[in-house]
Amino acid sequence: MAHYDIPAMIEKVLELTGETELFYAGHSMGTTAFMAMHHYRPDIGEKVRLANFLAPVASESDMGGPIGWLAGFMDGILDWVLEDLLNMMGVGEFLPSNLFM
Repeated sequence: MAHYDIPAMIEKVLELTGETELFYAGHSMGTTAFMAMHHYRPDIGEKVRLANFLAPVASESDMGGPIGWLAGFMDGILDWVLEDLLNMMGVGEFLPSNLFM
């Protein structure tokens, strides 16, 4: 898919539209396939002006080294803080009634 399909689709869209660049939107497996395609076919990757990854399979916390450690560490803390704040504000309740609302 990454080696043949996505490059062929990008080339066909560019051929039909007459444009030199395009915007790519990939969801889940489409994000992984695009990243692999960009590795195998950097010439096609140069024709993509912006790639939007929706629900990517990989994230910074999957990386190694200090950045991966920091992303994994902060991910847990931010989830906890955000969940508590949203609960205090009544987000997700049908008729919230608390100090903030």
